[in-house]
Amino acid sequence: MKPTLSKENYLEAILFLSENNDYVKSVHLAVYLGYSKPSVSIALKKLTKDKLVEITKEKNIILTEVGYQLACELNKRHNIVKALLIHIGVKKEMAEKEACAIEHVISLHTCNIIKQFLKKQNLKIDLESLLS
Repeated sequence: MKPTLSKENYLEAILFLSENNDYVKSVHLAVYLGYSKPSVSIALKKLTKDKLVEITKEKNIILTEVGYQLACELNKRHNIVKALLIHIGVKKEMAEKEACAIEHVISLHTCNIIKQFLKKQNLKIDLESLLS
């Protein structure tokens, strides 16, 4: 079952926040995503039901193994698309924004082709940091 766009956005946000903080709480997600606390609560219930996140006794949000893998795959797609957009001349801010939309619909196969293309180019951006 492929998660919805909304669930994918939550997974990515949880991954980002967990990489930059000791723990993630629902209030962190609400602030980061610009959503209301009740909306985040509803989404977390769905993510928990789908076994994509777990909520600890301390109310910390943790990605399950499946949730973590999905979030990492989305992040990889995002970075590959962003690198391509920057390479062809899109400004970094716009590339970031548009990569957020494209990452949800582009196939892993197409991403791998883009990645190989980018590796063959003489890039002015740090490709390895984007694609890791």
